[in-house]
Amino acid sequence: MIVVVDIVRKVVAATAKRYGGDVFFFHGHIREIASELTERSRTAEYRKQKYPCIMLLEDFRETHATGKAWDMEAALQLLIVASSDQNYTPDTRIEKVFAQVLYPVYDAFIESLKSSIHIQSIPESNLKYQKIDRHRCTSAFNEAAKSQGLATLFADHLDAVELNLDLKLIENCI
Repeated sequence: MIVVVDIVRKVVAATAKRYGGDVFFFHGHIREIASELTERSRTAEYRKQKYPCIMLLEDFRETHATGKAWDMEAALQLLIVASSDQNYTPDTRIEKVFAQVLYPVYDAFIESLKSSIHIQSIPESNLKYQKIDRHRCTSAFNEAAKSQGLATLFADHLDAVELNLDLKLIENCI
């Protein structure tokens, strides 16, 4: 049986190797992820084990197929997230966060997806996704929560690259 979270976890591990540094992985509802990040902020040991990270936002749609070159298609929303500074100008944000952290992690993630034995990406045109740069995403998340009468989600100042992917997954017994 294909477990999407496990496949993405493996791709994130391969991403960290390609990137040459830590890339942490979180999955679940955005509130659960925010809670985990807040909890990690409470201890010196885990405070540094948050960013950069890749968040797989749940719930996601799975379409199962027979007679295809793949076993399942999954529509996923991921965020590649890095720590930022609320006082950065847009140009500084691009220079220090996007160019130095987010884009290299993004490139490593896409290359890791293409080389995963669980992803049907041959020809490479089968790998279909949308990319959105999310400047100051903390503000957007917190404003959305407040508008719903909820507490803010994130205390950290974050920037992100959002990926909306349609992956064709293969059950590989290797």
